Amino acid sequence: MMKCKPLDEILASVNVERILGDIAAISNTIPSRLTGTEAGERMAQYSRDRLLEIGLQADIAEYETELSLPRPTWIELGDLRTRIDAHTFGHSGTTPAEGLSGTLVDLGGASEQEIAAIARCSPKAIGLCDLAKGPPRQEKQRLARKFGLRALVMYAPGGDDGDYLPYGSVKSLWGRPGECGEVEACIPCIGISRRDGLRLRQGITGCDMRVVVHTDPGKIWGRVPVTLGAVQAESHDFILVGGHQDSWYGPATTDNASGSAMMFELARVLMPYRQDFARGLRFGFWSGHETGTMAGSSSWLDDNWELIRDHLATYVEIDQPGLRGATVWGITATDEIVDFALSAHASAATLDHCSVDRAYRIGDSSFFGAGIPTINACHKFHTAAMARCPGTPLGWWHHTIHNTTDRIDPVNLEKFARITLITLFGLLHQKVLPFRYSKAASIIESAGNSFASQCGLPVPRAVSRLVPLAASTDGLVDCLRTRGVFDESTVRLNQGMRRLNQFFVPLRYAFSPPWEQDSYGLSELDEPVPMLARRMQLEPKSARERSYWEAGCKRALNRFQTQVDAAVREMEGLCRDLS
Repeated sequence: MMKCKPLDEILASVNVERILGDIAAISNTIPSRLTGTEAGERMAQYSRDRLLEIGLQADIAEYETELSLPRPTWIELGDLRTRIDAHTFGHSGTTPAEGLSGTLVDLGGASEQEIAAIARCSPKAIGLCDLAKGPPRQEKQRLARKFGLRALVMYAPGGDDGDYLPYGSVKSLWGRPGECGEVEACIPCIGISRRDGLRLRQGITGCDMRVVVHTDPGKIWGRVPVTLGAVQAESHDFILVGGHQDSWYGPATTDNASGSAMMFELARVLMPYRQDFARGLRFGFWSGHETGTMAGSSSWLDDNWELIRDHLATYVEIDQPGLRGATVWGITATDEIVDFALSAHASAATLDHCSVDRAYRIGDSSFFGAGIPTINACHKFHTAAMARCPGTPLGWWHHTIHNTTDRIDPVNLEKFARITLITLFGLLHQKVLPFRYSKAASIIESAGNSFASQCGLPVPRAVSRLVPLAASTDGLVDCLRTRGVFDESTVRLNQGMRRLNQFFVPLRYAFSPPWEQDSYGLSELDEPVPMLARRMQLEPKSARERSYWEAGCKRALNRFQTQVDAAVREMEGLCRDLS
């Protein structure tokens, strides 16, 4: 990615002191920014007012849903005289006044295999599990409920002597429920310190331990304010910069006061150059991230489906900037945009080590189903540091009361701003969108061939066309980018690539139909093509089961083929029109 004079001016105008000022104001004057509270409302208004001061168009959209304001609680050991402090997880099931009793069993990291094995031997038990291992807490809860466990006790990640309580939600449903009762199905779940969790784990080895769990999830029906800002351009297409403005209890400085402050600065720095944008720039300050499991961003998607599907070119997520002590620039990005994200890091020349991971549904990544390329990048901790504090890539203080202003590093803040501005400059100014499809096509082809082979089904003919057509499409992108001219060919290519993204992105990162939201941490999303994953995990044991399994395999392959056929037709059209 080449630098130019406007970009140099943009980078030189970053004001770290201004970012630190907003961080301090948010952390100190609006702590505990839980959606559904007065502080959550104040934060949405603060974001709107800051955007208006900078000169953007700004407003607050409001939605309603069930929220959870969980409270401190405890767990009693078998003698009922020993209590361990705990904190209820958001959207946990509610226990009776006397608590919920059961035998405590060790689930390890609470993967599906671990939970299934324990549930066969100890049905209706209460599970003890490690938040540093296995799937996210939402998926742990979903799997435990699926296999009939009564409750979960999860101990915090970090060092073995950690005495802090973890915050979080266990609502696996992403966004607002589509049907009444979906949220209320959660089983009781509480969080305890790692120190207490390891002691309990040692205590239940080789013996039965009875415990009584108490929860107080504080469920309410409340408003979800989403602050929106826009820098208009002649084009209807736009880049979206988004991050959550709500938090758990305490200052929550790195999660995500620093993210909101960073977004203000990005808007301020880019605003004077808006006349040069090839496409518009929008900002989304999401609420309902913590207490509603992405209720804000997913509701905005529901309300603006056509606009997002047809005109949102890329989503850049801002979360956790400026972590003190973090030395790795971690990029998670969808296949078609990852090379571009890497080039932005290289252009910034920060000398930080860079790691690249497959994009996954974390933060407010609500747009995979709509086919939106996504970049989520921030500083993370090195694996050596995590060996001492397992499960804490964003700092041991993440989702605890100890997330205070001293966790911010001004140097990392400036690095974050520079890399993100280089990324946004390219997305806003390049005439041709910087997408590439060969990597995704190769992965999808391999997954389709493997699935068809294991199921004993013929490989769809279109699969063999994916890789060569993707290479030709990438060649067109390179050719038109080199020309640097904005004309009908450029418009046709950009439109075609946005349609291609509607096939490639869901194939790689979604299990549910495009207009639905996958549950948080769904295990199938770890697979190369999630829509094919569930059938391969089944092992039919009888003729009847095999008949049903075969029917399911055929339907999964038909769904896969429908997406692949559409992608192939779009690439054939691009090559025909532009070659």
